[in-house]
Amino acid sequence: MFTVLGGCSWAVSSDEMYDEETIAKAEVSTQNYIKSNFKEIQSVTITSVSQNEMGGMTVEGSMNNGEGTFSAGIENDFSVGSVGVS
Repeated sequence: MFTVLGGCSWAVSSDEMYDEETIAKAEVSTQNYIKSNFKEIQSVTITSVSQNEMGGMTVEGSMNNGEGTFSAGIENDFSVGSVGVS
């Protein structure tokens, strides 16, 4: 006999998932990473902090008043583990 379990995912807002201190640490870490690792960054704006499908934290935002966008995967120690830029 086989049992098949199905999963589902749903969007959970950062307010429901993470406390203010956790969100603040992730935002600062992400801003510092973007400013340190990309050239000519004048501003970094965080638009959302959420839990991704795998249970990790994702920070999304824009750079230089919307000239570019990013999505950053945050590790448990608040370091940036991955970044996608468009």
